[in-house]
Amino acid sequence: MLAPSLQRFTQKSAHTYNFRCPLCGDSQTNKSKARGYIFPKGDTLLYKCHNCSVALPFSALLRSQDRRLYDEYILERLKEDGRPREEAPQAPIKPLDAPMASFLAPDSPVYPLTALKAGYPSLHVVLAYARDVRKLPETAFSRLFATNKAHSWLQPLVGDDKAAKVADNIPYLVQPLRLPDGEWYGAQLRPVERKDFLTFRWSSEPLKVFGLDNWCPDKLTYVVEGPIDSLFVPNCLSTCGSDLLSGIRLLEDADIMRPAHRRVYVWDNEPRNSQIVSHLRVAVRLGESVVIWPRRYPKDINDMVRTGIDVNTVLPKRTFQGLFAELELAAWLKP
Repeated sequence: MLAPSLQRFTQKSAHTYNFRCPLCGDSQTNKSKARGYIFPKGDTLLYKCHNCSVALPFSALLRSQDRRLYDEYILERLKEDGRPREEAPQAPIKPLDAPMASFLAPDSPVYPLTALKAGYPSLHVVLAYARDVRKLPETAFSRLFATNKAHSWLQPLVGDDKAAKVADNIPYLVQPLRLPDGEWYGAQLRPVERKDFLTFRWSSEPLKVFGLDNWCPDKLTYVVEGPIDSLFVPNCLSTCGSDLLSGIRLLEDADIMRPAHRRVYVWDNEPRNSQIVSHLRVAVRLGESVVIWPRRYPKDINDMVRTGIDVNTVLPKRTFQGLFAELELAAWLKP
């Protein structure tokens, strides 16, 4: 049984269990807090920590804590129904509910960067931002778009309240969120004159991943935080945030990515960011492959490129797993 090894383990109901998270260590200031939960969802058991926000199948938690118990658990599942229950095929993503004509029509107010050289002078500032400020390779321009009619474009897709967050007559870089077949289910908009960005989704699906339309599942996959960073790395996905593990878990739930697909998690180089440190600790304890940057490097891939660092040479050299990852993480966290 796993229970004796879990601190403050209690059974909350017939199928719900609570204990201190063994992945992040839970609260370091209050040892009585227990924010890890195992609970059923459909035919599966899930684990969720409300401290580090990790969300995993129970089998993944078990594998990280006790490999012998994990092997026994999988054998029992095989005896019960002929396959590991948590490896059951997931339903494919449902068709998107929102109309696609808003950006596919010939008179769409959203234009690929590759079209801006031939016209649309009011959007040349977006092209200059991508090329001169962000130093993006021109091979990425076909995957990016521009608009200065963001409100008009988004209002029929996401409604008045959400569309009110953006305005017409402001140039935006548009980073589309696409399914593997190329269909849009959302977009991240970045005003070129400010540092903030906004992410919109008009599908009922919870995905928020950039790069699926350009992704090859048979090759090694790098997973990063920001869409712009992903454009400098081959076969790279962005989860549009620092919770890389949960973003990939959603892809597995949607049967887009499978646990067998090789992936390397790449967080920003911010050892003082408690959220990133927490996610990185969890990934290392789960035995995932992670990149741990030299502390002297800039904070993200885009900044590294702009300072002349060849990130694609560095990535394989700074990829660690298991004990080596633990040692590198400890060194990275030292001031």
